[in-house]
Amino acid sequence: MNRPPHPEHSAEELCAAGTKLYGQALREGLMSSAEVQAAPCLVDFGLLQPSVSELNMLEPVAPSTALYRMLRGAAERVADERRRQRLAGTFDALMEINSHRTGAEKTPAVEVLSGINRINLAITQAMAEASSRLLAIHPHISHTQAPPERHREAMARDQELLDRGGRIRALYQHTVRHLPSMLARYGELVPL
Repeated sequence: MNRPPHPEHSAEELCAAGTKLYGQALREGLMSSAEVQAAPCLVDFGLLQPSVSELNMLEPVAPSTALYRMLRGAAERVADERRRQRLAGTFDALMEINSHRTGAEKTPAVEVLSGINRINLAITQAMAEASSRLLAIHPHISHTQAPPERHREAMARDQELLDRGGRIRALYQHTVRHLPSMLARYGELVPL
């Protein structure tokens, strides 16, 4: 017997089956995965979790804990929306200033960035949005003079892209690509 697919909904709008099964779990304790098939949202939203004592069973999370987690998520979304509104309000007033002293209105294909933190943030954002490949040109200084923690950040970013099935192509100066440290760096990365 095939069950109809579970309707998509948010944690704030818990479905009837989920509400009923969560209440049952709170009253009775442990539930099997088969009992919860009608409401997989309970596990997705963190209302049921694997039991530590019986690995093939699920146990309910305390309602106060679940409510706190959900409210924290809602509060973060509200705070994000308020920040976006403040930022939009700030730029609303600034966009009314029509100045011939500004740069081109279009988003440039190439953007000049300065400062290691700003460059690092731009690389992190671009790699988080990348889905298939990264093409990069590295200056000599980026590998030979960067502190070790910068390399760890870069390795983590590179590995995340590889884990998503992406590919990395990098251009280095001829002399840099033969450095033992460079070969070791790419030897550590594990493609999918």
